[in-house]
Amino acid sequence: MKRSDLNSKLRDFARQLSPTAADQDLIGKVYSSLNDLFGSSNCIQIGSYPRFTATTPIHDLDILYVLGQWDDNNHSPEATLRNLHTQLGTSYDNPTRFTTQISLQTHSVTIEYSSGTDVVLSVDIVPAYKFSTNEYGLPTYKVPEVIRQGNHEKRHLASWSPDQDNGWIHSDPRGYISAATAVGVNSDFRKAVKIAKDWKNRLKAEDDKLKLKSFHLEQVITAMFQEDPSLDVGRALFDFFIAIPDVIAETDQIADRANPDKYIDDYIKDLTRAQKDKIILARDNVLIALEQADPSTDI
Repeated sequence: MKRSDLNSKLRDFARQLSPTAADQDLIGKVYSSLNDLFGSSNCIQIGSYPRFTATTPIHDLDILYVLGQWDDNNHSPEATLRNLHTQLGTSYDNPTRFTTQISLQTHSVTIEYSSGTDVVLSVDIVPAYKFSTNEYGLPTYKVPEVIRQGNHEKRHLASWSPDQDNGWIHSDPRGYISAATAVGVNSDFRKAVKIAKDWKNRLKAEDDKLKLKSFHLEQVITAMFQEDPSLDVGRALFDFFIAIPDVIAETDQIADRANPDKYIDDYIKDLTRAQKDKIILARDNVLIALEQADPSTDI
């Protein structure tokens, strides 16, 4: 198949992975309701949705609630989280038809929107204080320390002791959004990321222990487009899958923007050799399929 035809097929497939009108409508209602409560100047979307790399269905949304300027001597993470939990419990006006449950975590307060027993959307509201400035001239923040766990797992504040962590951590979510916006001038960046995430999701569906993280894979592809902004979606995906063995070979290859001593790929240490071999076999199958694609191929 001609490269241009393969790119066209891949782009069409990526569009199918993009958030639907229903996804966008729900997120718009929820975000507006939080703006009404906290003030639009204090409420910032973070995560994959504002980076335009989210895929449908959207189950998670991350919101930064900016409380003011950081003070080394005057902020208790536990008190900050409990106050936010109380504020939401007493003042939040649910704009959706779904039932809500508000719970206290060690780094955020979570609102779950449910239909019956099914959670439709989980919104993590992270309290934050402005701390410094990144290279884009945007604020970085201090947020409650996230105790590391598996994807989408929650740890309730009731089981948390401030002695177990540093209490607060430096975070730069807007720096990640700005970096994605810069490479996203080439729209094939977002399409490549969405297809890589879909592959990751299918991999996990086959074997729940093959837990690659979406944010990690996105940063791998971000670096590729930073190095070569002219990449098309097909070339980017070939390069991504070729790189997979190196990406999972060892941990601590990609440092966190705000914390050089922390790494977004540190979870790789938990993958066994057998699990890594399965991941590599899966990517082998994808590379073969891409190389053999023809006009009748269903991407």
